[in-house]
Amino acid sequence: TPSGEAIFLRDCATCHLGRGGLIGNAALPDLLGGPLPRGDDAAALTATVRNGTGSPKMPAFRDGLEDAEIAALVAWLREQRTRNAPPR
Repeated sequence: TPSGEAIFLRDCATCHLGRGGLIGNAALPDLLGGPLPRGDDAAALTATVRNGTGSPKMPAFRDGLEDAEIAALVAWLREQRTRNAPPR
């Protein structure tokens, strides 16, 4: 199984550019630190990656990624989000 970072770079960074990004004029969420409309717990991230959002801007990856790859990606994203969180 590729690392979560490798999966992010291969499958997510094209749109999210590593720190959020733009498609047309629509801002995409900053996956590594910004607020996420569907939540940032493991279940919410897994569901969004697996099932998409119903928008062509965020497709479902259930047919392109194995469960272990989705789990690796979600774990890496959560680690990055914790690391990039502002101090409380």
